[in-house]
Amino acid sequence: MSLRIIVAMVLLFAGCSKQDAPQNTPSSQKISASTQTDSGKGNGGNSNTVTGKPGEWHPGRPDTKSGTIATANGSITVAMTLMYKDIPYSLYIPEDMVAERDTASPKGTRLRIYNAPKGKVNRGSWAEIYVPNEATTLMDLTGALLGSDGLAEQYKFKVTAPPQPFPHCVWGAETYAFAGKETEGYACLSVHATTKAFYVVVVQKKGEKNFPLRVDAILGEFQWNDDGRGLGG
Repeated sequence: MSLRIIVAMVLLFAGCSKQDAPQNTPSSQKISASTQTDSGKGNGGNSNTVTGKPGEWHPGRPDTKSGTIATANGSITVAMTLMYKDIPYSLYIPEDMVAERDTASPKGTRLRIYNAPKGKVNRGSWAEIYVPNEATTLMDLTGALLGSDGLAEQYKFKVTAPPQPFPHCVWGAETYAFAGKETEGYACLSVHATTKAFYVVVVQKKGEKNFPLRVDAILGEFQWNDDGRGLGG
């Protein structure tokens, strides 16, 4: 049995507090293209352009761009909109997906991403990015995922080590695979600027291959606000 799996099993029994655990049905606000047009491009665009405060966001990213998303049958090109408001990073969301930020937790920023074909949100598969407000150790955040009130317990996931090689989060310091009754997925944890741990969780319906690939395309455009680096930076 690998050390990573042993740690996961210990944390599953050790537990974590309810206030730290991710919630299954968060209060949220939808982040749409209409609220993201002031992307800080200097004097270009309208008079309400927001440039952002130093250290909060690196301006210069276009409001929209074309992105390539791999699928099980090839690749597609889609329009993507920049998202950055009220989150400690910026990324691009494809036009047929939607991002919702949890507004209930004062402890950190939790963003969930769903497919939304023809504007109808499909919550059967989702990706979650969580960044705590305060400095947090990797072990503490692992407990928030795998502890007694963590995400794995909420969804009754069996937690294992993912198959190797695992391409979806080469930037991750720790990686876990999930398996449930009708869903499967993975969690990737890492540390930004050596003082704040964060995680990305991807859960999809079993057999759905394209959703993780869509998430990969989104995370490939991820950029931290404080230093402009991508995941793992």
